[in-house]
Amino acid sequence: MDISLTTRRAFSRKPLAALGKLTVSALVALVAVMVYLDVVVFQLDPRAWPFIAAPLLLAGVAATGWRAAPLLGALWCGLFSVMSIPFTSYNLTHPEQFHLFAPELWLDLALIGGVVGGIAATVQNYRTPLPERRTPAWLPYSLTAITALAVGALLVAAVVQGRDATGMSPKTLAQLPALSAKAAEFEQRELHARVGQIVALRLENADGQGHSFDVDELDVHAAMPSGKPGLALFTPSKPGSYTFYCALHYNKETGQGMKGMLIVAP
Repeated sequence: MDISLTTRRAFSRKPLAALGKLTVSALVALVAVMVYLDVVVFQLDPRAWPFIAAPLLLAGVAATGWRAAPLLGALWCGLFSVMSIPFTSYNLTHPEQFHLFAPELWLDLALIGGVVGGIAATVQNYRTPLPERRTPAWLPYSLTAITALAVGALLVAAVVQGRDATGMSPKTLAQLPALSAKAAEFEQRELHARVGQIVALRLENADGQGHSFDVDELDVHAAMPSGKPGLALFTPSKPGSYTFYCALHYNKETGQGMKGMLIVAP
């Protein structure tokens, strides 16, 4: 047997079926949205580069037609989904921040496509001979339904974006004391309040990504949208010292991250 011929056959590129193409497309879309986020939101943060390089490499491997490659893409997309749960839940529940909501939707669709397409393509690659790999009947209907839902979500977010979530006039809001965030840190590390007195804070976010103002003990959870002020309105009922933090950038287990102290006097 010609060894060189056998080697060429082993490493030659095999044509991709529809599920394989879906996996590659999903990984390429993931790369595109991560590049956008790194340039526009994270300002070329090197910590995001591995999350660009990994799916790009996996897309290249999957494009070779190696039958186990789609599973690697599915595993990466699944791992990435778990790692980004806090950011996903925040961005999808704040459609008024359209510059974050739209990329998040794009990112989530790519991850879903990578997981579903990768697993289905791997099963098909191992169970069905190459000439018999057909497009599953469910695939076109699923892609159409997902596209329709995505377009609908973007339209809703575009409408909500123009509304003032605080319900307060800009002039009145500007007169409130401010709590500012910059470079993923609160600029005021200590706030003071009194029991029974209403606390109204103007939340200013100078970062390109969303933050939040949270005080668990007082059941305070207010968004700090990027590019426009937010509002935190609450009345402390008990004296004490409470940690306020950003749900996206604070680790409760280690106590590290974006936080400050709210001191409530009697």
